[in-house]
Amino acid sequence: MGVQDAAAATRLPKIPPHSITYQILERESYYIADNTAQDPLFRNRPFVLREKIATCVALPLRVGAEKVGVLFINYRTHHLLTGDDLGNINLFGNQAAIAIYNAQLFQREQNRTRALEAMYNAGRTVAVSLNLDQILTQIVQQAWYLVRYQQKQASYASIWRVIDDTHAELVATYPTEAKTSTVNRVGNVINWRTGKNGRIGIIGRVIHTGVTVLAADVLQDRDYLETQPSTRSEVAVPILINGQVMGVINLEHESVDAFQKENVAALESLATQAAIAIRNSTLFDITVKHARLLGA
Repeated sequence: MGVQDAAAATRLPKIPPHSITYQILERESYYIADNTAQDPLFRNRPFVLREKIATCVALPLRVGAEKVGVLFINYRTHHLLTGDDLGNINLFGNQAAIAIYNAQLFQREQNRTRALEAMYNAGRTVAVSLNLDQILTQIVQQAWYLVRYQQKQASYASIWRVIDDTHAELVATYPTEAKTSTVNRVGNVINWRTGKNGRIGIIGRVIHTGVTVLAADVLQDRDYLETQPSTRSEVAVPILINGQVMGVINLEHESVDAFQKENVAALESLATQAAIAIRNSTLFDITVKHARLLGA
């Protein structure tokens, strides 16, 4: 049968330990709920009630020791399962597990390729330019390019630069037209200590702590400040120079839980490139000032 409420079936970014899915993943073989109304695992579950599931077979999907998902076969009328039914379910489950595993491998390979391309493009700009605005614009574009999840590109990328002990300034965005939405909602300069409406934002938290923040569901984050109405997940990494936070690279996506650990690692590498660019630009400005003083 088809799911009536697809959004409700896919909205959780993580699998809670109390959920049916989590408990099925812990099993070695299938679980049969002949009568969900009386089954201790399925009884009174919101999804079961909402979808009017009467009988269910749940099968953990594995490839070797790696867990890749759970297959639910749901019936809205009571169904007596035969040996042939269970054999077919196991066969289909094995095929589905392999398909999911291969898709995950392909996605990870794509992520690695995108990360290498982003690092190469950003590094090339850092190597040949001392124009900080140009470099940060290139880096924010490469940050946006990093993530493609559920056939959707990241929706928004931005770089904020710390300008004093309380403020940070928005210095680059991609797409560039998205800057208007950010400025309208939080301004071009933010007070990362006090924030807005009692929230310092995920960017403010990164500046405070100097630690990367990954928000799988921004609507559940206590500090989140909306800059783009479509955002559902966000990752922000610090730009560090000698342990001091000089800025933040921020990346947002319209899907919940869109960012994987390889995306975070790549974004942190881009932050290193941004730190090098900021340091080089600062040193160049100091050199130019000294030269002018000597020539005066």
